[in-house]
Amino acid sequence: MRVLTKKDVQAVYSMKDAIADDKIALAAYSKGDATVPLRTNIDIKPDNGQSLYMPGYAAGKEPALGVKIVSVY
Repeated sequence: MRVLTKKDVQAVYSMKDAIADDKIALAAYSKGDATVPLRTNIDIKPDNGQSLYMPGYAAGKEPALGVKIVSVY
């Protein structure tokens, strides 16, 4: 597994680029060209935690598929 720090991300992806990409993604979602299902939550009861899975797909000129995973204990 590779863990990226804030500094790692900032070195290759600017806030300006992130905002531009957000505009593209939100436009795709508004046109129905993106699939963003509800977040899946798995309770980790023995450790009083949760694991959250948030997938998404955007069609179009530059299709993209991704998933955000957050685990909280």
